Amino acid sequence: EGEEMLRVPRGRCLDLAIAPTTPCPQLVPNGLWETLAWYERLALWLLAEKARGADSAIVGYVSYLPPPHAFDDAPLSWTEEELSELRYPPFAAAVREQAASLALLHAELQSRGGPDAASVSLDDLRWAVQLVLSRAFSSEIASVAEAAAAARAAGGKRAAPANPIAQAAADVRENALKALRSPFEALGVGGGDGGG
Repeated sequence: EGEEMLRVPRGRCLDLAIAPTTPCPQLVPNGLWETLAWYERLALWLLAEKARGADSAIVGYVSYLPPPHAFDDAPLSWTEEELSELRYPPFAAAVREQAASLALLHAELQSRGGPDAASVSLDDLRWAVQLVLSRAFSSEIASVAEAAAAARAAGGKRAAPANPIAQAAADVRENALKALRSPFEALGVGGGDGGG
């Protein structure tokens, strides 16, 4: 009890809470950054860090991420012919909608992005968005003293967030995640409830 199991320095995270303005202006100028959804910001920031290579604070994390070809069989990579073979048209429509949204984001990046935007392909963007949507999570980051005080106040049980604004933001994020989860879940096909 009380033993530290893991410590991740905040500077080794892509944390939107500490990036109210763009952390990668050469790729995404602030005017564009402010218009993007949270997952679009994280995806573009991830691409910027990947491009920095060994100079990136998260180079170790980036090196462990699956390569783009790992998503070759993901629905966003399917051809129109493959999509037309599906026997569930709402799923095909959801995939087409996501693909169109990615194409629009790519076009917006190419027209309003910084000097580094020209080097980002639609495939790069698809890879980064799929990584973000499959790996991102939210967390309240408390100091050691705040965490200890919350644990004492809760009698060792998980304490509710003390910050109602943070809770509201977490609720909004959870609702956004529900809307962005795989088309299977969004359409009530499969998912964690045992439905099918």
